[in-house]
Amino acid sequence: MSQSNLHHAIRQYLDTAKTDYAVMINGEWGSGKTYYLKKELFKELEKEKPELRCIYISLFGVTGSLDLNKKFFLEVYPFLNNKWAKTAGAVGKSVLSHLGFDFGKDQEDALIEFVSKFNDNTLIVFDDLERLDKDLLIEILGFINQIVEHNNIKVIISANEKEILEGIKKDSSDYERYIEKLVRHKLQFKLGFDEIGGEIIRGAGVDFKFQGNILEAFSKGENRNLRTLQFASSLSSNILKSLAKVQEVDQPVKDQIAGLAIYFLSTLSIEVKARSLKYVEMKKLASWSVEKPVDFSKIDFSNVDVVDVADTGDGVKRKTFKSKNPNVQQEYYDKYFSPNSIMYFDSVVECLDSGFWDEGKFIDEVKQVVNYLTTKAVSEPKMLLDQLFNYERLNDEDLNGIVDKVLDFVGKGEYQIDGYLRIYNVIASLINLKLYKYKVKQLYKDVCKGIEKCKDKNATHYIQDFVSIPDNADDFTKKIYEKTIERNQEVKTKSLAEMTALHFKEFFDNPNAYAQKHLTKQGESIPPFHFACTPKEFLKKYDALKNDMKNDLGSVFYQRQKGSVQIDKSEMSWMRGLKDQLEKDIKKDKVSIAIQNKKRFVHIVNKVIDTWASIEHQLEE
Repeated sequence: MSQSNLHHAIRQYLDTAKTDYAVMINGEWGSGKTYYLKKELFKELEKEKPELRCIYISLFGVTGSLDLNKKFFLEVYPFLNNKWAKTAGAVGKSVLSHLGFDFGKDQEDALIEFVSKFNDNTLIVFDDLERLDKDLLIEILGFINQIVEHNNIKVIISANEKEILEGIKKDSSDYERYIEKLVRHKLQFKLGFDEIGGEIIRGAGVDFKFQGNILEAFSKGENRNLRTLQFASSLSSNILKSLAKVQEVDQPVKDQIAGLAIYFLSTLSIEVKARSLKYVEMKKLASWSVEKPVDFSKIDFSNVDVVDVADTGDGVKRKTFKSKNPNVQQEYYDKYFSPNSIMYFDSVVECLDSGFWDEGKFIDEVKQVVNYLTTKAVSEPKMLLDQLFNYERLNDEDLNGIVDKVLDFVGKGEYQIDGYLRIYNVIASLINLKLYKYKVKQLYKDVCKGIEKCKDKNATHYIQDFVSIPDNADDFTKKIYEKTIERNQEVKTKSLAEMTALHFKEFFDNPNAYAQKHLTKQGESIPPFHFACTPKEFLKKYDALKNDMKNDLGSVFYQRQKGSVQIDKSEMSWMRGLKDQLEKDIKKDKVSIAIQNKKRFVHIVNKVIDTWASIEHQLEE
């Protein structure tokens, strides 16, 4: 559900005169629910309904009615949460008693009595429902049910219901019964990641010009977790503060280093938070040296050991480590950097491991990076492009030669897919300013040719986040935009087809081994099967299996599809086609164990379709 629709649904609930139910905002951890409630919703309601009293209660750390009662008092009387109240001892206690907090009374009764004093112009938001201990869950839901039934108070419950159900597993009947009675509408939370992400990045003190470095990392990592974004943005501010202290380096070079370091930090933050990379595996990224920047383009990670340096007290000793997964670094590099090179900052790795930012070590690395960048690190196409994008710093006599060379590399397809539109816009503006003699129509042809020949094999999954045009854009700009999107989709399809073919083979060869290898990892991206085969081809492979394998495959299919696959409209169509083909086969074949397995498989496919149907409307957007 989009943010505007979510807000509209909440307004409808608040505008309903008499209610005896709550609404739930359901979304994954880190998706931005708390940010939306406290920074967006409350802010809007303050303007739209100034008479409404909004109370926010986090259930994190609540162990019973006493804790919840105290949280209500501190929210309603915030002055009690200041330093004076916390240190006043008996005075603070007497103030609480005077305000109605009865230390000797049953806390659940006291809480209900306190809440009953609120009028119907009150909205209470209970956040972090999934953080409650499962033994306390029903008790708190019972309390919430009492206040919505008897006090006509509006209540929003914010939760990751998937996590709740996984936590209580077989004991879910009481929870489901309470939720069905208490919650009338479950609103699926989907926030505009880039819009809110930009606010988070700027709020962390990161300059706007580096916002793209962070968002690009999250795009290529296919990660939209706002808590991880907040973590990466906060650490990025350390990089900028430390770079500001480096005096002998020009600002353009500083900006380039900042972009490299922030992007490197962001990519590692995503992988570390998803538990895909550990400290030893990050150290292995340094390859042959932890003291120099690294170009990853020709490293065989399977033959690289991790070399760390530790002071044991008797002197410095070198230690060599082995990584459990020899492919994890290559997977990381392919995801975020291929076909471009990466710059390694050991200070960033150490900070992610220990939490300590070693500014002196970072500044020493900066000096080495400056030397590296000015000798062999930057390719000629990229160097020329950086000069073009900063043409205000050039001499007039140098501009023509640089643009000519950039266009030469454009024609050879040397730039990333998401860069061609910007190249067109910058050179077109130079033509219009009469700083570069060329025809815009020919420029358009050159850029289109470059897009077609583009060698970039790493498609940008959310390319619209990085390539955009205004509503009043001219026809050339619109056509280049469309060609960029089309070419990106071609590269993405080819990449996913290759990845799917590997998954497809492993899946049929040994479903259980496939599940152990891929489905036990957090954050692994599982490609959808429709890139590899048609439903008929899938069933042809299925029919060739022995019955015991069919049974295993059915279980793994549901496990695989339930929450790991990148769902899109095409995959939904593929799944429905598979269901139709299965049902046809069942009708025409004789009764057998194989047919019984196929009936079970139909049931599994139906469960997947039903699960996905609840979010299908989002795929239309």
